[in-house]
Amino acid sequence: MVLGLRWLTCVVARAGAAVLVPLLLLNAAQAQTSVPPAGAGTALNPYQISQLGHLVWMGDHVDSSSGTYYTVQNDMDASDTTNWSSGAGFSLIGTAATNFMGIVNGNGKAIANLTINRPSQDNVGLFGYVGSSGVVKDLGLPGGSVGGGRYVGGLVGVNYGVVSNCHATGAVAGGEQESVLRLGAGAGGESRAF
Repeated sequence: MVLGLRWLTCVVARAGAAVLVPLLLLNAAQAQTSVPPAGAGTALNPYQISQLGHLVWMGDHVDSSSGTYYTVQNDMDASDTTNWSSGAGFSLIGTAATNFMGIVNGNGKAIANLTINRPSQDNVGLFGYVGSSGVVKDLGLPGGSVGGGRYVGGLVGVNYGVVSNCHATGAVAGGEQESVLRLGAGAGGESRAF
């Protein structure tokens, strides 16, 4: 979990003397809170993704995503991500070191207004790096903004898996290989991805 941190000094009177005590404040509005979803991750009982905390959980558990099933249950407004991680926004699902290898059924739903602002990081998107057995299908990503170094896409930064029947709109900025939908790089398949 990533939290915005602030310090505040408080004066406490003790035995006739005033003592300055530093207090740590956690800013919940800037937090990426990992929330385990319902489901078992199987084809018959996929993880049920219905809130931003479930997406954070997916990113936190990407190392065990191989062969794991996820179904998006409803549309989500990701506007709060603009305040996460001191302005860096959402942390990615999958990296070059640990690819996302699961199967996501977007169920025709959309994750709107997602913010990712990581200009010094490569392979940036909601799914930063989709590996050879990874699948993302039937998912929309309207609005928002995604920024990174090289290989930046709104939905997928690098794809070696399958992206099917997905769409994305919104601002995308990167140093090299940028695309609103995906695909900063990769040799994966895209079918009706626009």
